[in-house]
Amino acid sequence: MSVSQVFVRAARLADFPALAATDELAVPGSARWDDLHGFANGTQGWCLLAETHEAKSSSVVGYVAVAPGHFFGRDFVELLVVAGSARRLGIGSQLLEAAVHRAASATMFTSTNESNAAMRALLNASGWHISGVLEGLDEGDPEIVFYRAV
Repeated sequence: MSVSQVFVRAARLADFPALAATDELAVPGSARWDDLHGFANGTQGWCLLAETHEAKSSSVVGYVAVAPGHFFGRDFVELLVVAGSARRLGIGSQLLEAAVHRAASATMFTSTNESNAAMRALLNASGWHISGVLEGLDEGDPEIVFYRAV
């Protein structure tokens, strides 16, 4: 798969099964399942998905979920997921960029654990800046908060 074959669009509730299939943590009955459903149906915010198009089919390969105004009145990227088979192809960057362009606030925020080197590298490469560090959320793994002007 190449990045040129990936398209980003707004997710709809009908996309929920495909979105959940890309996310190994979204299992029925889990909080992640419920959160993702809330983003897909618009009750928790909005969601963009990345999909590939081939011959007569398409396949969802990732998504970004945003809670508008959730972080001190600014939009917050709650979830960014790329299917394992589609990682390192620029899909995460495409999804983040699309989310930034759709943001309603002048600054967008997100966070990740210090141990998540891949997400930290993606955010750094995509023009995000460290806003601060939160201790005590996950024992021994600080949460790093990032922001980007939109």
